[in-house]
Amino acid sequence: MTEQQLQQKLQRYYQIIKNQQTDPVTLYLQGLAPTGRCAIKSQLKTASAILDFEGKLEEMPWNIIEYHHLAKIRNTLQERHKAANTINLTLSGLKGVMKACFNLGLISADQLMRLNDIKRVRGKRLPSGRSLSKQEIKKLYRACTQDKTAAGKRDHAIIAIMLATGIRRSEAISIKLEDYNKRTGQLNIQNGKGNKQRTAYLNTESRRVVKLWLGTKEKQVRKANQENNEKIFNPITKTGSIQNRQLSSHSIYEIIRHRAEQAPIASCRPHDLRRTFVTQLLESGVDINTARQLVGHTDIQTTARYDLRDEKSQKKAVRGM
Repeated sequence: MTEQQLQQKLQRYYQIIKNQQTDPVTLYLQGLAPTGRCAIKSQLKTASAILDFEGKLEEMPWNIIEYHHLAKIRNTLQERHKAANTINLTLSGLKGVMKACFNLGLISADQLMRLNDIKRVRGKRLPSGRSLSKQEIKKLYRACTQDKTAAGKRDHAIIAIMLATGIRRSEAISIKLEDYNKRTGQLNIQNGKGNKQRTAYLNTESRRVVKLWLGTKEKQVRKANQENNEKIFNPITKTGSIQNRQLSSHSIYEIIRHRAEQAPIASCRPHDLRRTFVTQLLESGVDINTARQLVGHTDIQTTARYDLRDEKSQKKAVRGM
């Protein structure tokens, strides 16, 4: 491509996005679930840096991207020893942006076809995260019950629900009081990944723990004369006041981290509770397709990656030597 052709492409790019009042990155990210946007945007920034672009992603002239640019990004990430999943996520994000370019009339069908021809990276890494043992779960619960404040009851209820249903932290913070049936333990998950809805059921012990939290919350909310406190979980101030707003996703992360330190158990993240739920289901003889439905996965292969029974068996075998 000559310098003159490059300048013509750049002028055309900025004129089109000005007329469309959007850019391919924004258009692509808006089509993703909120929980997935941060990870994709981070990978796109890494990719643009590899191509020596220093501006904002929204300002990058994506219509000049060709096959060899994607090949360079893939090869550079491989040289940096990035996991296959990370590289493929980056390539998927880049292809998504380039499809948005095509839809905006910024690139031709031939250019998009050549870009889509870039091959994914094959490879297998050890499964991420871990599954908690029964002893660790007991310690985690004990750390909450020893805290006699409203925060202790709330955190106990959060952990109990996540372990009993395998819900994501983004789903946990979205639960409304009307989504939970106290009598049956039925939980309607309205804001699942991909805007999907599903139903989960709490076991007897989890229902008891949630009841303790809701009783504490009801008393304080009534005392404070607050209006409808619709979310089931809320922030709590340092003085112990329950606030009439939704917890953030990061708050759930900090709650799990804090209680794991108190327990004390090895470091664990909110998604480890989801992995624990799937592993326990499979250990108890539930078939993997039913497990897939319970956790809201579309692809059964995704559920298979949450199966950490082999890891537990290996540890048990070594202890018995």
